[in-house]
Amino acid sequence: MASMWQQMPPQTPQRHFPGVFPQTPGPGQQQQQQAPIPFNPFKPQNATPQSGVPTGQSQISYPNLSQVAPAQPEKVSLIERAAVTINASLDQENRYPALDSYISQGYSAEYDQVSSAAWAPFQKIKQHELPDKIFEQYENAQVSTMMGLFADINHAWVAIDNALYLWDFTHPNPELIGFEEQPNSITAVALVWPRKGVFVPAIKRLLVVATTVEIFLIGVSVEATQQGSTAVGLYQTHMQTSIKSTPVQCIAGSPATGRIFFGGKGDDDINELTYQQEEKWFANRCGKINHTRTSFGSIMPAMANFNRMGPDGYLKQIVVDDSRNVVYTLSSGSAIRVFHMKTANTLELSIIRKRDLIMNDLFHKVGQSALVGKDTSIVSISAISSQEASRLNLVATTSSGGRIYFSAVYGSIYSGDRTNAPTSMQVYHFKFPPADASQPQNPPPGPAGTQALAYPNALPTQVSNALTPSRTSTRFPPGYFLCFVQKEQADTLFLCAPDAARIAHPQDPSQVNRLHEFGSWVPLDSRMEDVGLISKSFAAASQPTGFGNELAVQFDLSVTEFAVLTATGVSTFRRRRLVDVFASAIQYGGGDEGIDGDVRSFIRMYGRGETVATALAVACGQGSEVSNDRVVRITDQEILDYARKTFIEQGGKPMLNENYVIDQGAPAIENVKPSPRAEGLAMYIARLLRSVWRAPIITQTSSPAGVSITSTVAQTKLQEISRDLTRLQEFLDKNKTFIEGLSGPEALGRVSTRQEEVALQGEHRALSSLLQLINDTIEGISFVLVLFDERVDEIVLLLPDSSKAAVKGMTYEKMFCTREGKDLAKELVKAIVNRNIAQGSNVDTVTDALRRKCGSFCSADDCVIFKAQEQLKRAADGTANSETSRGLLNEGLRLLSGVAKSLTHDQLMWAVDQFIAMSFYAGAIQLALTVAKESDRGNQALAWIHAGSPGGDERADLFAKRARCYELIYRVILAVDAAALVEPEIVDGIFTVTAKRTREAYDVINDSTDEVFHIALYDWYLGQGWSDRLLEMRSPHVINYLQRKSEEDAARADLLWRYYAKYNNFIEAAQVQFQLAKSPFPLSLDQRIEYLGYARANASTRTVGLTEMGRSRQSRQELIREISDLLDVANIQSDISNRMKGDERLSGPKRDEHLAIINGQILNIDELYNTYADNAGYFDLCLLIYQVADYRNSADIRATWQNLIQVTHDQAIESKAALPFEVVAEKKPNNKTETVLPMLEKYALEYQKNIGPPTWVVDIFLDLGVPHELIVYTLEGVWLAEEAPFAGANRKQISTDLLHAIKRWYADSAAQTGGFEGSMGGQPGALLFGGEENCVAISQLLADMVAARTGSLNSREREEAVALRIRIEQRYQHLPDRQQMVIKYRAMAAAAPKSGAALDAYISSNKYPAKAHLRKVAAYIRQHSDAAHPPDLDNSVIFLESSKSWLWPNSDQEAPVRQDRYFFYATGCELVDCCVVYDVGKDRSTLFVPPVVDADVIWSGLPVQREEALKRYVNFLLSVHTTDLTLLKEAIEESRVVKDDYEIALSRKANNVSAAAHLAVMRAAKTAKNERELAGIFVKECIAGGCTNQAYSPIVAAGTNGATLHYVHNNHPIDSSTLNILLDASGEYSLYASDITRTFPINGKFTKESRDIYSLVLSIQKECIKRLHAGLLWDSLQQLAHEMVVDGLLKLGIFKGDREDIIKAQTSTAFFPHGLGHYLGMDTHDTGGHPNYSDPEAIFKYLRVRGELPANSIITVEPGVYFCRFIIEPYLKDDKHKAFIDEKVLDRYWQVGGVRIEDDVLVLDGGSESLTTVPKELEDIEAVVTGA
Repeated sequence: MASMWQQMPPQTPQRHFPGVFPQTPGPGQQQQQQAPIPFNPFKPQNATPQSGVPTGQSQISYPNLSQVAPAQPEKVSLIERAAVTINASLDQENRYPALDSYISQGYSAEYDQVSSAAWAPFQKIKQHELPDKIFEQYENAQVSTMMGLFADINHAWVAIDNALYLWDFTHPNPELIGFEEQPNSITAVALVWPRKGVFVPAIKRLLVVATTVEIFLIGVSVEATQQGSTAVGLYQTHMQTSIKSTPVQCIAGSPATGRIFFGGKGDDDINELTYQQEEKWFANRCGKINHTRTSFGSIMPAMANFNRMGPDGYLKQIVVDDSRNVVYTLSSGSAIRVFHMKTANTLELSIIRKRDLIMNDLFHKVGQSALVGKDTSIVSISAISSQEASRLNLVATTSSGGRIYFSAVYGSIYSGDRTNAPTSMQVYHFKFPPADASQPQNPPPGPAGTQALAYPNALPTQVSNALTPSRTSTRFPPGYFLCFVQKEQADTLFLCAPDAARIAHPQDPSQVNRLHEFGSWVPLDSRMEDVGLISKSFAAASQPTGFGNELAVQFDLSVTEFAVLTATGVSTFRRRRLVDVFASAIQYGGGDEGIDGDVRSFIRMYGRGETVATALAVACGQGSEVSNDRVVRITDQEILDYARKTFIEQGGKPMLNENYVIDQGAPAIENVKPSPRAEGLAMYIARLLRSVWRAPIITQTSSPAGVSITSTVAQTKLQEISRDLTRLQEFLDKNKTFIEGLSGPEALGRVSTRQEEVALQGEHRALSSLLQLINDTIEGISFVLVLFDERVDEIVLLLPDSSKAAVKGMTYEKMFCTREGKDLAKELVKAIVNRNIAQGSNVDTVTDALRRKCGSFCSADDCVIFKAQEQLKRAADGTANSETSRGLLNEGLRLLSGVAKSLTHDQLMWAVDQFIAMSFYAGAIQLALTVAKESDRGNQALAWIHAGSPGGDERADLFAKRARCYELIYRVILAVDAAALVEPEIVDGIFTVTAKRTREAYDVINDSTDEVFHIALYDWYLGQGWSDRLLEMRSPHVINYLQRKSEEDAARADLLWRYYAKYNNFIEAAQVQFQLAKSPFPLSLDQRIEYLGYARANASTRTVGLTEMGRSRQSRQELIREISDLLDVANIQSDISNRMKGDERLSGPKRDEHLAIINGQILNIDELYNTYADNAGYFDLCLLIYQVADYRNSADIRATWQNLIQVTHDQAIESKAALPFEVVAEKKPNNKTETVLPMLEKYALEYQKNIGPPTWVVDIFLDLGVPHELIVYTLEGVWLAEEAPFAGANRKQISTDLLHAIKRWYADSAAQTGGFEGSMGGQPGALLFGGEENCVAISQLLADMVAARTGSLNSREREEAVALRIRIEQRYQHLPDRQQMVIKYRAMAAAAPKSGAALDAYISSNKYPAKAHLRKVAAYIRQHSDAAHPPDLDNSVIFLESSKSWLWPNSDQEAPVRQDRYFFYATGCELVDCCVVYDVGKDRSTLFVPPVVDADVIWSGLPVQREEALKRYVNFLLSVHTTDLTLLKEAIEESRVVKDDYEIALSRKANNVSAAAHLAVMRAAKTAKNERELAGIFVKECIAGGCTNQAYSPIVAAGTNGATLHYVHNNHPIDSSTLNILLDASGEYSLYASDITRTFPINGKFTKESRDIYSLVLSIQKECIKRLHAGLLWDSLQQLAHEMVVDGLLKLGIFKGDREDIIKAQTSTAFFPHGLGHYLGMDTHDTGGHPNYSDPEAIFKYLRVRGELPANSIITVEPGVYFCRFIIEPYLKDDKHKAFIDEKVLDRYWQVGGVRIEDDVLVLDGGSESLTTVPKELEDIEAVVTGA
């Protein structure tokens, strides 16, 4: 007995892990020798729930209202975004390439020589003639005359013999200032900077005058006059020294140290003129030092005695570079020496570079060239400071006009370290002179009017003599090159300058940057005498990077100007800014392509951003030109208009980087790159603000007189910036309608794609932020100017200490763009107002003045706040309850409430404190509530709370602001309560003042509609322990609050249901108790069961009143059902808990752990089963779980019952307390009769035969009230099957029990009529066995039982059966033959169950007819084989393989497998890795299943065993044969068309489950937001009903998506514009598919157009089904359907014209493009249809079934009408069809989308039967959707 039970199938579905009892082997399993696997109790797989809410459930958590951190990251405001943009622009311009980066080793020769004045890099301003007095003095000259310039002080000089005269060359009639106090001829003159501390402060410069005998120092005062000129005065210093042996020719001074160096023609020595304030012991006030001989003596002693005139000639030029502490000298022999100023008094020779070495280096750089040949000399040198370059330090000009760039090395590196001397200096780069203008040139690449003079077809070394001979040159930073070329009568000046725009914006960033220069020629009227800078030396930055960026400072620094002195006068020149060149190009340029060509050249060379920035500057009046010898702003309206046009039209487009959005997941608008127009605007603003942006507002200095505060930036500069920004603001405001991004919402109407829309939004945000910055900056500057007008030092003293420190560090950027700056400005405004009030000024007067000058810093709201504060102060001076004080308090409240949005928290807190002090509690609360509301006008804080208070959310900031306001209200409440305790409420029958104030305060609280406040207040109440206050408040806010809090706190939930119960809302109380029972709160299982008991009681309590009116009986019953279901689960869990407490297998800490889990939260029914009941072997509880869970898997139920029977039987034998069958009978199998009844019959046969009553098994089920029909039907199936163990003689037991069940059924049905058996149509027998069909079936069954040869009835039973059959037949034999035939026919039809338990029982108790299928296939092969060569089928086999299991690529996970349809048709087996062999001659099928693998059993459990396979699939398991596959595929496909009863039952089951899923979707449609929700509902319902797979991918098409035949996206949103849902979805059951489509209105009511089309489609389908029968030509129904489509669309007006013409043209295919239906079976589009997709007839081309339909085939009938633009629009353009379609009428139907109605129909002889039960009538569809 035991061995038999060990081979029973597993008792439950296979598990992946053991449970609580791993050491306990289950019945039928051998105990494995392995370590126990520790129990891992259920816990979340991903994360631990927070706040007691389990993972996977929605949770709303609330913060501590007093501690809410601002959300991160914060939202970037417009002004902050603008600040980021400006900083980025400034940083970009500060990264302008250093000189070293675009002058590389080697040589270059590129020049753009302009032929048009519009593009010239420099412009002559004015020619200043020499004064007549100079000529008068010149006439008296006897020996020598020389001239020079002191350009930086606008003076020139002339030395005539021994006299020196200075004059202001800018003055029209200047006075001469003379120095004539010495008798010797003057040889050299220089203006240098004095050493600090030697002279009085008035001496700004020193005039060094060298004569043939002495050298003099003359003090020079320099002052600017009111007229703009420079006044110079000469002062005798009495400092001079003898230089008789040194004919001085050159003098240079160090501006940094005041040192003076000189030399001359007598030698190449460098001398220093020393001077000091007083004479000392060993030094006079003035002297000289020869540094050269000292240096030569130190490094080359042998040369000390050489002749004074060395081989390198005399000293020709001295250049001082203070940035590197070096002095460069150039000799007449082109030797360059470098001296290092190591200390303030020393000068050490470091480097000598002789001409030959220099030329040799050049040869290696450029090769052979006449331009650097033996006759080439160096004519001048210029230093390059360390601020300008780190590597390059010197540039020398050759006599051929080339430029030699030298690099110095300090040790082993390039460095600007001033403390170290350079160790070497090498030729680094050679710049060739420009090509001769007369030479032929290649087409110029530059703008119109420029000529790119590179070297065509030859090396530059062989060509140009354009600058030969160069007499001298000079270089001014950042690279202005002035070369004076000697001509016959006069010099020619070659001017060139770096093109900063092209250097800053290289056309190809991937290439090495180059030195781009513009050059032009200026003929001079005579020989050049001197040249000098008028303006300060250029420097855009203090380091090489950014130093040369002329673009960045063109609106900030003064334009570079220089003067050239000739014999006829002084010519002044100015560097033309890019903005000037652009304006000039508009005015004078154009070239061959016109002005537009110049603009295109600008864009090509400089980029679109730079171009539009320049155009904007011109349009705003920044352009300048020389007019009438002076520089003026360009105001020509045509120029301004063209610049405006360029800015607007050439600004480009914003771009959305979609790749970055996808890759990074960032918001789309954050990845918009603004247009070049926005870039240009930002560039222009940044350049205007460059000098102030990061500068401190104030500079504080201390002196003995006290602390002085001044403006860091000159007020004139601030005013200039303000004016420029105002002009920009006016320009943008005037032209905003033309500027994309500022033109307003109408611009969105011009976009064509979502990408363009997002890009435009990003552009708008970028431009709006810059507009905000412009406005704030203008007002900010105005405020700073007001600040200094108001005595800023006195104002700062009024600030708090923290604010004082903030003012010192405040920059303009911070003030313009940060909240900190705005707040500090408010403090300053407040200080200004208070200062003026203290001085007696009126508040209104002061604030009005501030508003006019800087409105944003003192807004109208600020004025009101100041006024309100004044009112409250006045109220505080009076009595609290006086009428005057109350009036002032109310007025103050009114004023403050009106400006609540502008109140700071400090201001609010001050006002609340004032109100509390004056007992104005209601006012304090009202003001705090108003401010809280204004701080969050969109009520985002409430949305944040509803969203669960997520971290990192910007709405948290808004909640924090409101919470701070509410905290002030709590202070008021405490003050109110404290006051109420002190004073009684009523005195002498009158409410006291305090009582009135208290009532006023609480009225404001209770009447508040601020839900966020109520949430915060209730939190605070509960924190104070005042829960009773909540129960006494009848407010919806209390309910909302407790509802939210109940999800995080059990006490709050308990409070909520008590609140509901208090006010008789029992159903709501039940819901809360129900949720408490399910909650993750730490409640015991008993508490949860108690809550469920209370919940069921409350839910069952009915009240009469408003609370019941809105609640349907259905919702109440649904709640009761849910509560009862959970209570059932909880009771099972309690049973498990009680069972575990007495289970000896559990012990120790593990027992306590598991009991704690099982006695806590109510577990999922699966968890109870898998982890506890099943693993513990509590089989009776497993069956309870099956019942509660409505689990219907027959194999699992059967296995569990087998184990329960086995265990119960063994226990009964062991205990001997009762007979085993009695104990088993007590288990009460009250469900799954079709499964359990055969098992008990088997148990009774094999274990309890002849023990107990013979029919005890059937009596158990009858006593439990199981329907007679089910008992009889189940036993009949066992009896008919004749399978072991009920085969042969053992069949007798089933016969006996079956007869007993029939007799009981007969008796009970007869008793229901009161002893009379009823009538049928007035005749007896109507109610017998529940109806006439059952009578016929029972009669036939009794006849079969009597006639049975095996397991027959005994004689007594046979007699009873015959007698009973006679009595049954007597009840209907007197009827007419036709009625008897109807009864028999209906009985036979009823024999095939259609739904419910009977259908499930039929499927589970019968076997798939695989053998019959194989026979059909063999017969087909036999019939369709070649008659000439018939196969020997009797000696043949059919061999088929199943699908193969496989793993996902590169993974150990099994991929899902769908069984091969041919294999399943032959076996009914869903197992993979199998094969089947059918021996045709022996009619024997053999199934091969995979062997058992131990490792697989560990993880996946036992596979199907031999006995189970025999029972479920085939009859024999033998060996393999081979087969010829000819005709096999065709035979199977054709055989599959006709279905047998079992296949029809499977299809019916699939239809029934799918129908339920369709209904579920219809009911959920009204609340769905997306198609995927409905798809999920459908799949869920199918799985729950037993269809674990879909027959095909569901089609859930909302709105116009229904026009797509096989729409698969299922992710479109559903909104109010959606009219209908087309749902084409079905499940498959045991591989047999269904295919159902319904179209229904989303809101429950079809629109007129939708109703029209639906009615048409429904009429077509019903007519087609009506005509359906076996033998029908399917093509004829396709033709009929199209004709009905034509008729219907003609009636609706969509079609027009002649009906026959439309049918002939087949225009209906535009609206009905597919076939009417297809075969259905194991595949949705099942085999055997023989479609012809190449059919020339359009209406038949996509018809999947052609020919006649056989009986018992299943086919879909699915007409449809669709409005698909993709399909229909070509018809509208086709002359053949468009005449038949009325487009105006058609336009009304586009929104319908598509309507399709599809049923699965069983084809019968003489008719058909629809297997689909989903409603489809119009009224029924609408009723389902609306829930009617």
